Amino acid sequence: MPGTDPETFGLEAGPPQGKGETGNIPSATHFHGPRFISNLEGLMLEIFDGIAQMTVISQLFSGQFSGGWNQQWLLQPDGQTGRVALVSLHNGKYLAPDSLQKTVAAVRTPFHWILTMDGEGRYSLCTPDGDLKLTLSTPPNACTLSPSNIDDDTVKFVVLETTPSAQQCLTSGSIGQYAYPNSSFYYTYGPDPARIHVCNDLPGATLFAAVSGQGSNTQWPVGPGVNEHWNRKADALVHISTPISETGEQSAQVYEGKVGRTLHIQNLDLQVRWRGINFVPTEKTTYATLPEQPDGSIGIKNVLPFDIYVSILSTGRTGDTSQFCMKPGLVDFWIRGYNETVLVSVGSAPGSPQAYIGRPGFVLCIEKWEPIGVSE
Repeated sequence: MPGTDPETFGLEAGPPQGKGETGNIPSATHFHGPRFISNLEGLMLEIFDGIAQMTVISQLFSGQFSGGWNQQWLLQPDGQTGRVALVSLHNGKYLAPDSLQKTVAAVRTPFHWILTMDGEGRYSLCTPDGDLKLTLSTPPNACTLSPSNIDDDTVKFVVLETTPSAQQCLTSGSIGQYAYPNSSFYYTYGPDPARIHVCNDLPGATLFAAVSGQGSNTQWPVGPGVNEHWNRKADALVHISTPISETGEQSAQVYEGKVGRTLHIQNLDLQVRWRGINFVPTEKTTYATLPEQPDGSIGIKNVLPFDIYVSILSTGRTGDTSQFCMKPGLVDFWIRGYNETVLVSVGSAPGSPQAYIGRPGFVLCIEKWEPIGVSE
């Protein structure tokens, strides 16, 4: 596969100094060999050659990971200023602002950027005057320059070696250990604007996910390293829960699901945890009446955006006590002559539900999934 020989580009050490260089400025001398440069949504800095009026024009884009030469870069420190030039292994051209400093170009002469790093190990590239930052947009598009006061995810990058482990992370989009080391969850770009993806970044742990909105709202297992998707036309809520453990502990949490993005669950630090069955007192319960309710019955209405699982005990041994799945917005009735215990769960644990009091003649509204009285 054609490319530029990495050995032809040397690396020199130099002190960090120069106009506009503020903040945490790392030494670029430790970037030996080719590197991938990814924004915080998993899109790569890449270069492509095109032809315009019989002339080869090289353009810079943000794109999905392929691992090719056009996504591999060498970082060359300037021995005098400590700034860094980025040269492509694809064609030996350097990354630089265009003549109008509005977009990014590929040139034959080195251009040295200010390399800064934030507290989580993410990098930014600024022009020598400190006025502009390299920007890798999401969704994929041409690279641009942003004012220096912009500090969002599009101007922050991770710089990764071209190792098999790094390539595996970039292929799956599971870049949390590099881009979000202190976060429980994060989002990366997904190529389909009509889908919500959920990826389980936890090793050895199966999660269960349910997504609100039009379509299936039931739970689905998401194994370690697995990426599942739901067809949705708009953003939705994602209920993530864990199976009940041998000690009786379980956890759950609701996250925002974004169409065209992948929600990665990296750890369970934000999960609400509880043990056993939690009782919801009547003063925290909503009851309603409906004219169509049969006499001598307990009604249940699912106000949640997810499927719930319902079972109503029977003191008088009458009526069905089986567990039923209720879709969002559904109302159903159970024939009962006395107040009864109603067991309701969301997500993966029909065996570890919450307990409500069901009252004949009233409809019990299930409005909140959170366990009552749990420790966080």
